[in-house]
Amino acid sequence: MDWQSAFNIAAAMLGGIGGWLMKSLWSAVERMRRDLAEMERNMHSEFLRKDDFNIVIIRIETKLDRIVERLEDKADRD
Repeated sequence: MDWQSAFNIAAAMLGGIGGWLMKSLWSAVERMRRDLAEMERNMHSEFLRKDDFNIVIIRIETKLDRIVERLEDKADRD
């Protein structure tokens, strides 16, 4: 086998490995794009909006204030 044939075989092998690697990377990017698009479609149904969070926090604070008032009333009675 002469050097030219060895070089051609090595180049073909490297080209095949490079092609496989590029296809794998392209497939990963496409999967990531699909996942991102799905996440964007589901975002408003799965995640809590800031306004809703603020409403819940206000309700929790109100209930905690009532608990503190009751505890203070009980402490005053003793």
